[in-house]
Amino acid sequence: MADDICRICGKEGPLSFEHIPPQSVGNDHTVKLYSGVDAVKSSLTGQDDMEGLKYRQLQRGQGFKTICSSCNSYLGQNYVKPFSEFYRATGQQILVSDFQEGDRSIHFKTDRLMPLAFVKQVMSNFCVSAGDMHDCKDYLLDRESTVFPSDTDSICL
Repeated sequence: MADDICRICGKEGPLSFEHIPPQSVGNDHTVKLYSGVDAVKSSLTGQDDMEGLKYRQLQRGQGFKTICSSCNSYLGQNYVKPFSEFYRATGQQILVSDFQEGDRSIHFKTDRLMPLAFVKQVMSNFCVSAGDMHDCKDYLLDRESTVFPSDTDSICL
């Protein structure tokens, strides 16, 4: 069945639940998942709340069941901890910053950034939530790889 193909490695089989963002940054509680289209329509009509919109309730946080347990474990062992440490180290600084409308940047200090692991965690989130990106498989499943697939049109940041 096509629904049981891992969006990272492409193998067919049972899929596991991947939290987006990771549980370690607070994604560990019940959330309501709304259709993006419904949410945009609601905001365009001036509704600030989601009252009356259909949603799916997720008991264990936001995420998707789109990757195999092997890929899920690999990502968790190699990228989640550095991502979470950076998130915690910078999150509070960003919240209390004096960011003004029209500012194009924000400055903060941290010694907790492992850039390659951080980027790979972010990229894996795109794979999990946006559709298969099998062309990123070797990049994501080799923690030492710095070779991002140059022929990919899967994502533009």
